[in-house]
Amino acid sequence: MGVLVFPRLLLKGADGMKTRSCCLLLGFIGGLFIFSSCVTGSPAPKVEKGLSPSELSRYSDTFDKFREDLWNVAGYIPQEEIIGENFKLADMRVKDGQLRIETRTGCYSAGGVGSNFALKGDFDIQVDCKVEFVKSARDMDQLLSFNLRDMSKELSDTEIESININIFKLGQANPQLVAFYRQKGRIHRPVRREVDDFDGSLRISRKGIRATTMFRKKGESEWKELGRFVQQANEVLVTLRAQNFAPRRKEIGAGSPFIVVFDNFIINSADAIIEQEI
Repeated sequence: MGVLVFPRLLLKGADGMKTRSCCLLLGFIGGLFIFSSCVTGSPAPKVEKGLSPSELSRYSDTFDKFREDLWNVAGYIPQEEIIGENFKLADMRVKDGQLRIETRTGCYSAGGVGSNFALKGDFDIQVDCKVEFVKSARDMDQLLSFNLRDMSKELSDTEIESININIFKLGQANPQLVAFYRQKGRIHRPVRREVDDFDGSLRISRKGIRATTMFRKKGESEWKELGRFVQQANEVLVTLRAQNFAPRRKEIGAGSPFIVVFDNFIINSADAIIEQEI
């Protein structure tokens, strides 16, 4: 069986089938990412469930090159406190078969990618990541994020709903690995573990309305569960990102860059995958 190409989302007007699109904003803690792609406001088309390995492999990514068919580079809308002149997009590139994100120095900085596709129904996805924290940094935060945003919710800080796995270090505090569910701008049921530097894999699976977050360090065979959350079984988009500030930071020095590496994004299973209109 060949790779299944899913139809674009379409609206039927008086002149026949027409595509309607609107700009996609993706909210996150501390501001909003904006992607260059657009999505339609129409209901999702009917698609086959239980995709085959060959169909799933089309949407998995080893980051040997930047795949514009899968990802959009994220832009940024800063908070009111973050003046545009004091914010720069992180440097992001594919290097040595990995997606490498490096924040800028001397300013607030963030960057990442968002998927051009949405996961529908039950699914199981994972991604490798590596981060080495700057232990001596006081004048910046360091945050890596892997999250899934519910497409059906409003795109504002008070409405966005998402499942998140973050690895972060706030100032001189100890690094933490945390999973949580964000609903209407609030964080619910955070599950925290102290970590040092991290080199391993993060995983999110959903069956029905229950999502499970997991991790394992490099060399380990067994997954360790972080937390379980209830989320409506709507279509979700994938985001990978890095930033050098937390929401409450009012001043920043950022004398060192914060570097995050992602690799081997894998969709182990999915009922359906919906391609978004670009």
